[in-house]
Amino acid sequence: MNVFGFAAADALRARDEVAHSTGNYGIQDQQLALQWIRDNISQFGGDPDALTVFGESAGSLTTCALLVSPEARGLFGSAMLQSGVCTGWTRTMEPSGTVESGYEQGARLVEALSCQGGTAADELACLRAKPVDEVMAVLSARQGFLGDGEGYGPVIEGHLLPDEPLALMHAGDVAPVPVVLGVNEDEGTVFAALAPVATEGLLEITLRSTAAALGWDADGLVALYDPALYGDDAYAAWTAFIGDSSFVCPARQTAEVLSPHVDVRAYFFRRDSWLIPALGAAHGFELSYAFGTGYLPAADRPLSERMVDAWATVPTGAPSVDPIGPWPLIGDVTVDGGTWVQLDEEVAVISGVRQAPCDWFRDQGFMVP
Repeated sequence: MNVFGFAAADALRARDEVAHSTGNYGIQDQQLALQWIRDNISQFGGDPDALTVFGESAGSLTTCALLVSPEARGLFGSAMLQSGVCTGWTRTMEPSGTVESGYEQGARLVEALSCQGGTAADELACLRAKPVDEVMAVLSARQGFLGDGEGYGPVIEGHLLPDEPLALMHAGDVAPVPVVLGVNEDEGTVFAALAPVATEGLLEITLRSTAAALGWDADGLVALYDPALYGDDAYAAWTAFIGDSSFVCPARQTAEVLSPHVDVRAYFFRRDSWLIPALGAAHGFELSYAFGTGYLPAADRPLSERMVDAWATVPTGAPSVDPIGPWPLIGDVTVDGGTWVQLDEEVAVISGVRQAPCDWFRDQGFMVP
């Protein structure tokens, strides 16, 4: 929904005389849909107490927001987070000195549309009078998190989203519902293709500059993603870094802060793409299996059927996975990386998913609220 779902501005906040909220209209839309389902689903034979909210990638990000939003409490009974992290993608309302605030981004939008000046009501009337195409064109949204363009997303405005989601989860200020979260083995391959790092020298420069910017041990990061550990392939090491730092280890961190407060279960999808084998089990590739849609080779259909059935058990409050049986809780991830369900040709219980890099990131203070 880009600017229409997540633009934050004084003029927009002034119109909300009750909550003084702005910037989270996309989340408000979701909450309104959930309220309608809760109030009406029984008329269609559904159970309002057995509603699971879930999404993949950006859908997982907004599921994170729903989990911690006070306005969403009681609207769903369980949640699933597929390949999407719960921190690092929100904006504050006021300037922070590091990341552009919601107000600063909104002010640029107002200026780009030549609506600045006058009262808040004047600015709002000007914004609403602009054609949709013009609004979308002036500060267009980027696709994904590595491309050009504006990054739009939920705003910490003190009402619908009181604080950073991971911090709220750490404090136990979260919907009291069971959570299933998971990642794919090769989350980084699609994104690495957008910003390829193909030589050992370029990889080291990139890792060292990243470590310097974030205050990490540069030598340790370079050693962790030494191409020698990845078949002497610098590009493979780069894709592993993107997958670990952007998806796998943040998922483990989310499980760590959530599990003291709610039941948390986890999966690790490992089935390589039959269509583009070089991408492996890439970001988003579990979707056709989980929904049972699209063409899958005969050899992959048993896994898809097991995932469809497993996903359907989540609303019951007692998830299970064939042939394992009850879906085990993730447990203490700081001991052995936690307990995960491997989704591959073999469905099995495993532990220690990318444990070495995730332990290293944790030691650096990565993602700790």
